[in-house]
Amino acid sequence: MIRIADDIGAETRDEIHQVIDELALAELEGGLSIERLHGGGSNQNFVIDTDTGQFVLRLAGTMTERFGLDRVVGVQGHRNAVTAGVAPRLCGAVMPAAHLVVPFVEGRVLDAEVLAEPGVLECCIGLLSRLHHAEPVDGTFSIFDDARRYLSIASAENLTLPNDLNDLVAQLDSAERVFAGVQAPAVLAHNDLQLQNFIVAPDRAWLLDYEYAAMANPYLDLAMLLCYGDVPPARRAAALAAYFGTVRETDLARVELMYLAATMREAIWSVVAEPVNTETGFDYQGWAHRFFGRARTQVDSDQFIHALAIARPAADDAVTFANARRIAERLAPPPSERSS
Repeated sequence: MIRIADDIGAETRDEIHQVIDELALAELEGGLSIERLHGGGSNQNFVIDTDTGQFVLRLAGTMTERFGLDRVVGVQGHRNAVTAGVAPRLCGAVMPAAHLVVPFVEGRVLDAEVLAEPGVLECCIGLLSRLHHAEPVDGTFSIFDDARRYLSIASAENLTLPNDLNDLVAQLDSAERVFAGVQAPAVLAHNDLQLQNFIVAPDRAWLLDYEYAAMANPYLDLAMLLCYGDVPPARRAAALAAYFGTVRETDLARVELMYLAATMREAIWSVVAEPVNTETGFDYQGWAHRFFGRARTQVDSDQFIHALAIARPAADDAVTFANARRIAERLAPPPSERSS
């Protein structure tokens, strides 16, 4: 018997039943109780209580072309992250839609306050090291291309954008030109690393939600963790030293530039998502306002201008990237940590 909470509409109820039937998972046999898990911007998520434990069902959004999603690559990225000891195991997935079920992992949702606690930042950096040196997938991602695609959609649909957009885009283009010359390795990256995608348990942490996972520039994930987490400069340097094995002004500057790309993409994504994701209850206008504001603050800062000057290719780049791989190999998890 399946009991579904009253606040879940009839159409969604039918879809939940269909997905559970199609998955036919042993974990979802017997009595089930299903409630909505709030917080997603593109997908609908639900907690499933069973006789043996809790699971999370993701009903994936259908606007894959609009949001540049490759569901096959995203699911493969999740599987590779499981092998790397970064993600909870994937119980099952309905393809090509990529509706999926994972175990519910206990812990605290990461925020800036939790990230400031001793050992938490280091733990999260360790997860990124493992992920970035996991098995590759057949797909690539560029944060700059993603932002441009959303801008094209917003322009074509005459969606509301800020008056100073052209100035912000000009600075984004400047950052992209810097990265075009940097020979950073393409790694398996998360590419949508909101803090709430980290779950921090007493003995470890997990990284969730791989729908944008693809081979990409490692500085994007690092920038999203350090900048969205309001990590102060001294701790940023220590985090990058843990990832690369050294502290370079070059890497701090690249994080600064990639942060602008992340904030701009996030703001424009929200503008494009609002007309089509009405069922999520997400505050898209507030989210866009927040991230456009962050972008303005950043491009007006002396720190950003300085970063444009020193983030360019460095003579020791190849050695630094090789060090990062060696560090990740030392962090390889024991089999007991590779699933939940």
